[in-house]
Amino acid sequence: MRFLRTKDHSGAGSTSPSAITPGRPANSISKASVALRYFPGYRVDTALRKLRRTIQEWPPLREALKTPSYRKQVHYFTPQQVETLEAFLGCGPLDEHDA
Repeated sequence: MRFLRTKDHSGAGSTSPSAITPGRPANSISKASVALRYFPGYRVDTALRKLRRTIQEWPPLREALKTPSYRKQVHYFTPQQVETLEAFLGCGPLDEHDA
């Protein structure tokens, strides 16, 4: 018989996400929140996949995001990377999923 481990979500002793995640800049933004900004109405995993595909299929954007801190395995964007995304993609949704 298998038992599932559960996390303690009491919040005792919790701090900011940057303090919990080693090496994460304090002013970084999660990739999930950025993906949901551009693809609202989608599930998080779908929004992330669509954002990843957009970056991969647009070589100038992909090259502009290539900084020492950009890796697809990292779960956050730096403020400079968010500015780059906004410069290429704008600040609003990229498609009309909900319309």
